[in-house]
Amino acid sequence: MSHQKFSSEDEFQPVDYNPQQPFYQQPQMNPQQPFYQQPQMNQMNQQYYQQQPMNQMNQPHYQQPMNQPFYEQENQMNEQMIQDIEKPHKQTSDSNVDENDLGDKFKKPKFNDVWAFFLFIAHLVVLFVVTTRFKSNSTDYNNDSDRSYSGKYVLTVLILSMVCGVIGAFVWIQLMKKYAKGLIKFTFIAGIVFTGLLAIAMFVLGSVVGGIIFLFCFIISIILYRVWAKRIPFSAVLLVYVTKTLQKYPAMITIAFLFGVVLQIAWTFAWIYVAIVTYNISSKYWAIYIVFSYFWTSGVITNLIHTTSSGTYASYYFLKGNMPKDPTFQSFKRAITYSFGSICVGSLIVAIIKTLRWIARVSESNDNGFLKCMCLCFLNCLDWLAEFFNQFAYAYISIYGINFLQASKKTFNLFKERGLNALINDDLINGVVNMAAISTGIFAGIISGIITYFAFNHDKIWIAFSLISLLIALFISLVVLETVTSGVTTFFVCFAEAPEVIQQLDPNLSQKLRSTYNFRF
Repeated sequence: MSHQKFSSEDEFQPVDYNPQQPFYQQPQMNPQQPFYQQPQMNQMNQQYYQQQPMNQMNQPHYQQPMNQPFYEQENQMNEQMIQDIEKPHKQTSDSNVDENDLGDKFKKPKFNDVWAFFLFIAHLVVLFVVTTRFKSNSTDYNNDSDRSYSGKYVLTVLILSMVCGVIGAFVWIQLMKKYAKGLIKFTFIAGIVFTGLLAIAMFVLGSVVGGIIFLFCFIISIILYRVWAKRIPFSAVLLVYVTKTLQKYPAMITIAFLFGVVLQIAWTFAWIYVAIVTYNISSKYWAIYIVFSYFWTSGVITNLIHTTSSGTYASYYFLKGNMPKDPTFQSFKRAITYSFGSICVGSLIVAIIKTLRWIARVSESNDNGFLKCMCLCFLNCLDWLAEFFNQFAYAYISIYGINFLQASKKTFNLFKERGLNALINDDLINGVVNMAAISTGIFAGIISGIITYFAFNHDKIWIAFSLISLLIALFISLVVLETVTSGVTTFFVCFAEAPEVIQQLDPNLSQKLRSTYNFRF
């Protein structure tokens, strides 16, 4: 394998950053290569990756010999660079470059998976047309006598729940930054204790089968804790890094709230209106269609937030110290334009699985109860696997600007090499996020229950509003904390793809990550 030598005339020239384009498609950058191999990066990086005898480029970068840290090879690489520049430039078959080929490599931003975008819009148009047609035949369910009564309580609960959800999420982000390792351990141990208590409760209540199941889960949880305990420090380092980055760019939380909360609630009310208006349509296929529509649109909204956050975290990982202006807004523009079709593809796959699960759950056939149970179990597992896979695929989309199929291939390769580590890391972090959301919801439910009981004194109605407040605050805090899980996923992918970048930009963090990760990159 031969490599082209560089002369003084071939020295890379600085270029201006264009905020209208994603960072991976800037001038003189090759979108087919990772960022740490781009010509716009440090010349020392370029020579590091092109010196065959020194770096053994016939192997992946994470299998390179680690006898010396990268920054200690600087002198050796500088000497090699001087020798290369002083040598006459030799033309070889590998160094002959066609200008037409260069034009193909350095492409302008393009829209990926456009067909999925038009399909998504078309399915919404169908909903609108059918709803408009049957609107005149719908029944008016307004009840003026109860409007004032219901509106007063609903508004109070809604405002209180939203405030508690947002404030609770911010508080938990601060706690994650300061006590990441302790929180991960606590949530894991708390889950084990809760499973054990459920097993005891089942046996006391006389449910032997339920007790055996939870007892089995209790034993498995203890085994997993002993095996996964050594992985906790790595997840803690990632969690601290993510929360610090989130504080630097809080616009990610703003995007999450506007689209994940406001837009999601608006879509839910719109969907309920469509379901009420088209209630007289007796076709079961229409019921399946509107359920599928809800799952698909909700998934697109959620994944739009995830892709936007991932793009911001990836920018910080690769361009720390040289960040563009408003990186979150730039990432959102890429997600809503160039990558929106890819977001629709992944959301479509998950929506189909969720719809099939809903059909199996509401089916009236009781003849094959065991078969129905097995089918639901399979679809639940498939749903979880698809969402877990898409979470990493969207991170690749935000990093490289590729379509969903290409991102899926990269995700599959990542899982083949580090799938178990990705699964463990995701499970540990999600434990903390879920505990934060549940505790925030419980707090909001208690506060709402106390206020409605003493202020309005309507018998047991405070229980209903307390539960509603709990669910709303739980939903809002989960949406806001989605930015944390997106960051952990993105940084895991970036570190797996390019550990050398963080070693140059933040040597202390790189040392912590390498010392706590059991694989050698």
